[in-house]
Amino acid sequence: MIIISRVQVSKENYWWCMEKYMKKACLGFGLFCTVLPLCFTSAVLAGESAVCPSQTYQQRDLAGGIACAIQPSRTDSAVTDLDSSGRGFGYHVIGVPSDPTKIKGTFMYLGGSGDRPFDPNGDRYSNLEIIENGIALGYMVIQLAHANTDPVGILCGNNDACYGATRQEIIYGTSSSSAVSVNTANSIMNRLSALSRFLKSNYSLSYLLPAAISGTKVNWPKMRLGGSSQGGGHAGFIARDNASERVCFLSSPVDTVTVSSDASGSRQTVSAAWVTSTTWKTPTSQLRGVAHEDDDYFASITTNYKTLGMKESTSETNPNNNWVRITVSAGNPHTAPGRDGNLAYAREWSCFK
Repeated sequence: MIIISRVQVSKENYWWCMEKYMKKACLGFGLFCTVLPLCFTSAVLAGESAVCPSQTYQQRDLAGGIACAIQPSRTDSAVTDLDSSGRGFGYHVIGVPSDPTKIKGTFMYLGGSGDRPFDPNGDRYSNLEIIENGIALGYMVIQLAHANTDPVGILCGNNDACYGATRQEIIYGTSSSSAVSVNTANSIMNRLSALSRFLKSNYSLSYLLPAAISGTKVNWPKMRLGGSSQGGGHAGFIARDNASERVCFLSSPVDTVTVSSDASGSRQTVSAAWVTSTTWKTPTSQLRGVAHEDDDYFASITTNYKTLGMKESTSETNPNNNWVRITVSAGNPHTAPGRDGNLAYAREWSCFK
């Protein structure tokens, strides 16, 4: 007789159990075999409710699940919690759907310049809208606190080489830019890896993490990326280097320079070199963008969309191509794609559907 637990397991773990242990099924009458203990280790109990990992700083209940604020230095003692300038960094926030047994995947969101996903000083979440959008559609959402104190555009101005070098240092912690100083511990890559290890260590064995962050390293083809303004540019830089499931550019990327177009001295705006790179590992078909036409950076953003081969949607309310132009009135056209409640449909389309 073969006994298999009736707990709910992920599709991958179910077939792993079946393949590994059915091959060892009894070949003779009267022989008893059990695979129960081994299948239990990767199981998620049916009907389990969303919970924050142990050592979470704060939990916030949301309509579609919960938000958990996590102190970065608890994930790695070498990671900085708050920038000394009073802007940037902050605490990580993860969003977990009400029914974690039905999580579809992982979405990492990077905020704009000076953004703190959770600010412990003011006990304030900067942007729960994107988390609510994601968990409502079944995704675990990671709002990663990272080194984003100053806008990359202001740091680099019209210096083309500066854009790629600065994002390289912020993302990977390499000493490549004089505009910022980000060590390996505080890089986006280490912060994400440390958070993933923290989740694995502080969730019970019965809590199954999505494939993007459940292994020993990030599984980029299973990861969705997105961000607003500076954060969207970081998401694009990562997607250039790593084939990703989806990338959503909200009011981003803005990295462009003005150059002379001919001998007469006429000027034109062109994409920064890192955007024009032919080494993009995430194909255009996986890229989505949302830009408000009243955004001061609209020309730069759409220049980059064109460079990346992204096509404009023919409908604002029912997007059907790579990017959508927003025309409805917004208090702040630059932040609206990432925060405005009336644009939830555009975030859901670009980031999650």
